Amino acid sequence: MMDSPIRPTRRICLTADDFGLHAGVDTAIRELVEARRLQAFGCMVGGRSWRNQITWLRALHKGDADIGLHLDLTEFPLAHPPQGLGRLLAQAYSGQLDERSVRTELRRQLDTFEHALGHAPDYLDGHQHVHQLPCVRDQLMEELGSRYTPGERPWLRCTVPSRGLPMRLRFKAGVIAMLGGRKLRRLATGQGYAMNSALLGVYGFDQPASGYQRLLGHWLSAAPDQALLMCHPATLADSSDPIAQARLAEYQVLASPVFLDLLALNRIETMPMHHVLGLPRSRPSETFRVGP
Repeated sequence: MMDSPIRPTRRICLTADDFGLHAGVDTAIRELVEARRLQAFGCMVGGRSWRNQITWLRALHKGDADIGLHLDLTEFPLAHPPQGLGRLLAQAYSGQLDERSVRTELRRQLDTFEHALGHAPDYLDGHQHVHQLPCVRDQLMEELGSRYTPGERPWLRCTVPSRGLPMRLRFKAGVIAMLGGRKLRRLATGQGYAMNSALLGVYGFDQPASGYQRLLGHWLSAAPDQALLMCHPATLADSSDPIAQARLAEYQVLASPVFLDLLALNRIETMPMHHVLGLPRSRPSETFRVGP
């Protein structure tokens, strides 16, 4: 009887969204980064607790994790009032989004990130995946192209799911990708931007810790090399947070020994995405100001 072939090691990056949203999210991400369970996290620079975390962000060792901008056009935008995702989607797909307004918001959030940290974001994605929407993705490409040299360009989140996922786990992920993921991938790769190979971690935020653990096993089994697995952990529930209980469940699993066992079982190696993709990490530029 022949031995089963050994599955080759695959390299993925585990990224957390919503840093700066509230203290429970920030604490979870900080703990998981320091425990080397997370290799990237996206910042909501308009979030309620963002300013409280700048000192920690500046002290974070450059190799510990990729620090991204989590572009927010709905909950805590800086230049415009909050709006629901449904309204934003309707405007984007009816051609009613104002290009100047989108560009102003994008610039304000990038300016805020740069002012706080002194360098470009290592990557850019969108809260509720808004970075891939019509008009938004075009303004994003134009702004990044005019703002950063090739060596400073962030990598971008691709929302296209892994083909290896079971069909029941691909529906919501497929809907998200249909809202602009494939078009953004063609646009970004055509202009030389690096992206993850596939996105994992999409579900209905409706699972207890045991259910999330099972999902994590499916995602890791299906993960191709250079995949991005997103998560939304928190140590404390916030009454205003609609996915508060899911955040607690995710943190419980990701902080446990079970997570490391799942990585070993699936021969997964985790590392910052800039390293997976062979990119230089952004470096401070004289044009960026680090303020108080």
